[in-house]
Amino acid sequence: MIFVFFVFFSFLLEHAFSMCISLSSFFQPFFSLTALVMLSPYFLNRKKEYFLIAFFLGFFYDITYTNTLFLNAFLFLALAFFLTFSKRFFQNQFFFSLLTLFFSICFYQVVTFFLLFVIGYLPFDLVHLFMGIVHSILANLIYGMILFFVFDRIYKRFYSFKG
Repeated sequence: MIFVFFVFFSFLLEHAFSMCISLSSFFQPFFSLTALVMLSPYFLNRKKEYFLIAFFLGFFYDITYTNTLFLNAFLFLALAFFLTFSKRFFQNQFFFSLLTLFFSICFYQVVTFFLLFVIGYLPFDLVHLFMGIVHSILANLIYGMILFFVFDRIYKRFYSFKG
């Protein structure tokens, strides 16, 4: 339940951050997505809960931030499936968590860009896509580092059993 609080907090922080920082700035927050990625190792044995969190987080993301109903709900869910599959091969280590976050942000940006291009919402401009990825990496990697240490500390304190 503590981890779900951090997902909700990240959702609100993303909203507050986007209200204070212009969307054309160098920082493009995807804190909800970052929380979802960094949370994945802690739900390996509770995949159904994780998939529900991912779907509803994406759904609320759609309602709050975009005009594309169910796009982010299904993207977040697809990302959750990929993350649970890939986490079987990697332990919850700092480097692999940040690498996974990097690729998840790239995946999210590329898929949304191409879907919005296909429906005619965006023109095809690879420079725009590349700049969107670059602008989203720094703030989200910093937030991901913070979440990694917070989640790790919470897990060790409340969920790991010392024998």
